[in-house]
Amino acid sequence: MNMQTGFGDGGDRMVEQYIETMTNILLPVMEKSTLLAAEYAKACGRDTIVPEDMEYAMKYCAMYKVGESIGSTMPEIYEEELTEEEMEEGEEDVDPEECPDFVRYSGTDQTFLQVNEAFDRWNTWQPQNPTEQMLKNAINSNEHVGA
Repeated sequence: MNMQTGFGDGGDRMVEQYIETMTNILLPVMEKSTLLAAEYAKACGRDTIVPEDMEYAMKYCAMYKVGESIGSTMPEIYEEELTEEEMEEGEEDVDPEECPDFVRYSGTDQTFLQVNEAFDRWNTWQPQNPTEQMLKNAINSNEHVGA
């Protein structure tokens, strides 16, 4: 004998709503991480984002940007379906051997200094909510971070 909740969809709609909500919370953090990584790399004199730039930016955004906005901060980039060829035009893969060495930011810009501080404090940082904890776990389990 099966009991039903009375909601009629067997919980599928609730699962879809949960996934949509989590996507709307995480997407702006990931978008901000990518933009910040590019700005950080440029401030360090690099014209290429190296893995460490992404690591620094992701850790900073996980610590300070969760909940600032919900949903994409750049919805226009998702509106138009691009062909694979069009997507490849906008990106350029650089051979890892040709990537510039990572050199940490050493200027006076407060944002980039806070990015450095976030990286330094990462191991002792205690997330304040489940989303921050999920991001910390994901970043810590990424094989490309901290390599």
